Amino acid sequence: MGRKGIRVRLRPRVDAFHAFLAGRFFSRVGDKIFLVALPLLIQGMGSGAALLSFANALQYVANWAGGPLGGYLTERHSRKAVMLAVHAAQAAAILGVIASLSIRSLFPFILVFSIFLLHLASMVNRVNRFSLTTLLRDRDQIPQANAEIQLMESAARLVGPWVAGIVIVHLRLRAALGLDLLSFLIMAMVVWVALPLPAGERQGAHSSAARGRDLWRWRFEGPDGVGRVLLVNGLVNVAFTFVSGFNVFLMSSTHHLSVMVISWILTATAGASLLLGIILRANLAHVAEPSLAKMGLGLALSGVGMAGLPFAHHAELYLVAYAACILGMEWYQAQVQTWLQMRLAKSELNRAFVATSHVQNAVTPLWMVSGGFLWRAQGPWLPLSLCAACALGGGLAVWFLGRVSETRPPIQDDSGTA
Repeated sequence: MGRKGIRVRLRPRVDAFHAFLAGRFFSRVGDKIFLVALPLLIQGMGSGAALLSFANALQYVANWAGGPLGGYLTERHSRKAVMLAVHAAQAAAILGVIASLSIRSLFPFILVFSIFLLHLASMVNRVNRFSLTTLLRDRDQIPQANAEIQLMESAARLVGPWVAGIVIVHLRLRAALGLDLLSFLIMAMVVWVALPLPAGERQGAHSSAARGRDLWRWRFEGPDGVGRVLLVNGLVNVAFTFVSGFNVFLMSSTHHLSVMVISWILTATAGASLLLGIILRANLAHVAEPSLAKMGLGLALSGVGMAGLPFAHHAELYLVAYAACILGMEWYQAQVQTWLQMRLAKSELNRAFVATSHVQNAVTPLWMVSGGFLWRAQGPWLPLSLCAACALGGGLAVWFLGRVSETRPPIQDDSGTA
């Protein structure tokens, strides 16, 4: 009696987290390309700074709406479905930007709507991603996972502007926007093929209204100390956003550095950030293990760098100050994200992220306007000194909180295990 042959299909084993990381790299490179292309696109269509400022202001309106929406969708629907819908919306938004170039009479309206849709979808995706790591990695793997995310972000920040410059100079703006569109399609393909996310995270229908209201609350009601950390996180991110937004303007208008020197400073800082990501990934001297004391140290380093920026008139001094600002903040951000992911249950992470986003999205536009007036009236030293004071004060606050509440028992996740 003959034996039947058994056909075995061998499929390569793909680690879902690293697949997500690879797709996210292309997506982040696309984001950097769009940031370079957008001002040039607006200028090329004959519009000025007013349209660019209005388009940038829409980001905070979209973030305000996208935070609770992202939390609600993530709690009520499959993460995979939400992510696919988000990347489809982002691709549609870029298509809208490309289409606006061909309809000059409707250009401002199509552009503004497309940018609003892009930022709305991006905010929904940020809420979804914040707790995604805890689903793809075990709790003891989270510090190394966040270090790998930091490494990817640094590499994208190094590669993105360089690719944008080459494509825009040798091809056209439409080609750069096409690359951004392609990056979203690549990310959607990765989600579709390589991320077998569970769909069993949906909440009961009877609680949907209550959970929707919870996501609009400004204060996160979680374990002791978490709400204070989230408040500090929102405020220091406002300061960092201001410094990042005015960085190039400070170098060019106040310190009179050339375009090539500015490019060199940004590239060198991105390289230092990449090195920090490697150190975090290797977890040398346990630097990736989260603690409130390390958060405070990172904020202190960033605050010192911010304070030195308006007085660093030479390129070498500016590089040192800016590198301290960036590296301190990135170390802090990696620490606080890991600390929250390891301290909170998975079901609480979305609401924690939305709570800190509420603070940041409310204060940032007000501080951007106020800081701009202070810059014009007194010079850059005053608003940047206030940003530095915010970072240093935040560092002192989390350090003091760590002195009184660092040692707590491990939390239990949604399944009841520690």
